[in-house]
Amino acid sequence: SMTVAPLIAQRYRERFHLDPMVVLNTPETTGLSSGRIDPDHIRLVHHGVASERRSPGSMIEAIARCDRRYSLHFMLLENEYVRELRRQAETLAPGRVTFHRPLPPEDIVGYLAQFDIGFYILPPQNYNQLVALPNKFFDFINAGLAVCIGPSPSMADMVHAHGLGTVGPTFSPEDIAGLINRTTPEEWQRMKDRSRTAAQTLNAQNEMAKVVKIYQDFL
Repeated sequence: SMTVAPLIAQRYRERFHLDPMVVLNTPETTGLSSGRIDPDHIRLVHHGVASERRSPGSMIEAIARCDRRYSLHFMLLENEYVRELRRQAETLAPGRVTFHRPLPPEDIVGYLAQFDIGFYILPPQNYNQLVALPNKFFDFINAGLAVCIGPSPSMADMVHAHGLGTVGPTFSPEDIAGLINRTTPEEWQRMKDRSRTAAQTLNAQNEMAKVVKIYQDFL
């Protein structure tokens, strides 16, 4: 059996006495170089499905409280809720939130590489959200971005293990904005460089080798 995060595997062991292999939801490594940060224009990016249950509006609230050198960039699948987010952005942070057109999965990592910080604040509404270790997190890493997240334990463990980002003390926009404002451009750059190093192991080539091994063991 397989699952996508260590904490989910732990829950399977505790509840169902299964011992699944963890296969991380990573993209293929691209070999992209880590870009340099412009200290006067630092760009945060988030991509994926726009859903009120995932609270993307909290990221707009956070950027509205950040220094003006920070901007937020969304690449979201268009739906009615995206139009609501556009209105929220124009009210709270006019001119500081840009909405980019969505791209097919194979083009996302290369596009993300132009930005500086992968941004994902996910206040948990259920256990799956609490322990989430989503593909976008690894997209950020393989694009050579620093990462800024809330205290989601699965993502936080990897951020701390590799030193590639910052973890907010809470999920509140005020605390996240304070953390962003306290982080220097030099610190963001070091995190970007560590993200590039981490991508050498956190990639689909390595993770899919685990899947191949499972099938080989059946033979």
